Amino acid sequence: QRAWRRDLRIHLASLLARGHGDAGCGVNLLLVDDDLVDVMAVRRAVRKSKRECKLWVAGDGEEALALLRDPNDRLPKPLIILLDLNMPRMDGHTFLREVRADLDHRDVEVFVMTTSTSKRDMAASHQAKVSGYLNKNELGDDLIGLIAVLEDAAA
Repeated sequence: QRAWRRDLRIHLASLLARGHGDAGCGVNLLLVDDDLVDVMAVRRAVRKSKRECKLWVAGDGEEALALLRDPNDRLPKPLIILLDLNMPRMDGHTFLREVRADLDHRDVEVFVMTTSTSKRDMAASHQAKVSGYLNKNELGDDLIGLIAVLEDAAA
C-alpha cells in the first residue's frame, strides 16, 4: 500500500510541476467505473477532502471518451484518470488504447483502480503506460487515504 501512495505522490507532484492548467487548480479526477459502490466511495472521499478536488464520473470507456473529447466542455488540466478495467460497452484496456492514440490526451495520467489481480491485466496496463496499478481490495472501503495523497502532493 505504501508503494502505490509513493508512486501516486511522485506522479501527481510531477504532473502539477509541469505547469499544466492554472496554478492552484487543485486535483481534477475523472473516475471511470461502473461499480456504483466504488463511485459512491470516491465521491464521499472527495467531499471529505480539505482541498479543492473536482470529480467527473463516467460509467464506462465510451462515456469517458465522450467527456474527454467534448469540444464544448473540456475537462480541466491537470487531469488524473482513475480507471477500472472490467466495464460494459468499452472496457478499461480498450479505453487506454484509445486515450494513448489520441494526440490531445495521450499524456494524461492514468491510474488503474481495479479488483483484477491478473498478471495479464497488470502487464497490459503497464504496457499502456499507466502511472500506477491500484488494487481496490488493498485500498479497502475508505478511499479517503487516496484523496489525502492527492491533496498532499498538490499542496
